[in-house]
Amino acid sequence: MSLHRRIHRAGYWILGLGFVAAVLIYIAAVYASPGSAAPDFTQDRSFNFALERLGGKAAVYLAAFNYWFASLWHGTRLAVTVATLSLVLALMCFWVAELLSYPDPDPIEPDASPE
Repeated sequence: MSLHRRIHRAGYWILGLGFVAAVLIYIAAVYASPGSAAPDFTQDRSFNFALERLGGKAAVYLAAFNYWFASLWHGTRLAVTVATLSLVLALMCFWVAELLSYPDPDPIEPDASPE
């Protein structure tokens, strides 16, 4: 089997297994007992004021980004993250397989006599 067909088939496997994993994670997250979630300090005005005094506005924005990014790896948001990542990886596999399926153009042969 040619390389582009193997990569194309790998894209289907990544897409299928990623979506199955995302559904299983979603089901497990919905039926799981709610645990102790980390408190969201990014909405607390006194926390933001103290953080801004220590590190400036960049520290406040970085803390908000860090809280958002950490939330992607828990519960139902993890299922959405896994599904999105599997879709992106599968699309990349399909794109690479499409690029590899084209035949190489005829190479340009340089002139033997330099001028």
